[in-house]
Amino acid sequence: LQELRTQDMKMIMLGSHPGIIQSILDYDFLIGRGEPSITAIIAKGRKMERYFWGESEVVIPVVPSVQALGQQQDLCKVVVNVQSARRVLSSTKEVLELLPNLKVVVIFAEQTPEVHSLELRKIADEKNILIAGPSSVGLLLPGFAKIGAIGGTQHKQIVAAKITKPGDTAVLSTSGGMVNELVHTVTGAGLGVSFALALGGDRFPITDPIAAVLAAQED
Repeated sequence: LQELRTQDMKMIMLGSHPGIIQSILDYDFLIGRGEPSITAIIAKGRKMERYFWGESEVVIPVVPSVQALGQQQDLCKVVVNVQSARRVLSSTKEVLELLPNLKVVVIFAEQTPEVHSLELRKIADEKNILIAGPSSVGLLLPGFAKIGAIGGTQHKQIVAAKITKPGDTAVLSTSGGMVNELVHTVTGAGLGVSFALALGGDRFPITDPIAAVLAAQED
């Protein structure tokens, strides 16, 4: 987690989800980043997507494959996978193999087969990579990164949650809705969040609760 607390942390999107992407860019802008943390979207049928950056616009390049990322393969530390459950195993295995500095993967799709989650868990353990999900809204590192839909997908929700500055309280839940409620409870009490993690609502989350608690302890 500490390795992600830098202003040069880069992430890519596996698939396109405009609501989630815009919310990540809104958070980047609110915490004062000079440029978006999302460097590319892996999808087909177009070369770019336009999003708001404050009151201006920003263009995020779209590439057809991980290999097409070029030098960005070495820079990427985070992947948000918003592809369907049928593609979760193959697409996630690909980034685990091809991105040498990958630290975190968030899997948004619901109802990923358990056997696929078990296979990904084995690879994640071997490579020491945190995989949140399946059915995860993501990971939040206040002041540094909003990875996924966590904290809300609307600008007003992000502001109301008071999650732009770090604190000392870790928030963990399998439920995306509950993790957001707990974040509001913590910040509403005048405390700050060190990190918030939605493990995922599927029956078999790849990162189990024990591992998440140990990560909070080490943090």
